[in-house]
Amino acid sequence: MGGFWTVGGGLGGWGEGEFDNETRVLSGTPIKTMAETEYTLTALDADGDTATLTFALDVQLPSPDFNGDGQVNFADFVIFAGKFGSQRGQDRYDARCDLNGDGQIGFDDFLIFSRRFGSEV
Repeated sequence: MGGFWTVGGGLGGWGEGEFDNETRVLSGTPIKTMAETEYTLTALDADGDTATLTFALDVQLPSPDFNGDGQVNFADFVIFAGKFGSQRGQDRYDARCDLNGDGQIGFDDFLIFSRRFGSEV
C-alpha cells in the first residue's frame, strides 16, 4: 500500500481507506452516505506528504414518482405496494420500484419512498 486517504464534503460524504501504488486504486469504506455534490479528496503518502483534490459528483437518484404525474403520492404507493416483496427475475418485479438498486423491492426501498412521499419531483 502507498498511503491513506479521506474524503469529505459539506455535511456528509465522509470515507477513508488506502491507496495501492501498484494498481493506482483507492479502496476503503464510506462512513456516511454521500449527499453533497462537491468533495475534497486528501491523500497522505508513506512519507507524510499530502495532496488534495476537489471534485464534484452529479448523482441522479431514482424517482419514486412511478406514474410520472410530477408528485409522489398515493397513486405511486399503490404501484409500489403491488411490487413490494418481488425481486429481479420475477414477473412482478419493476426496476423503477427498486429505489436502492439491490435487485429486490423491500423495506429499504419503502424507506426511500416514504421520505419522498408528498413531494413534487
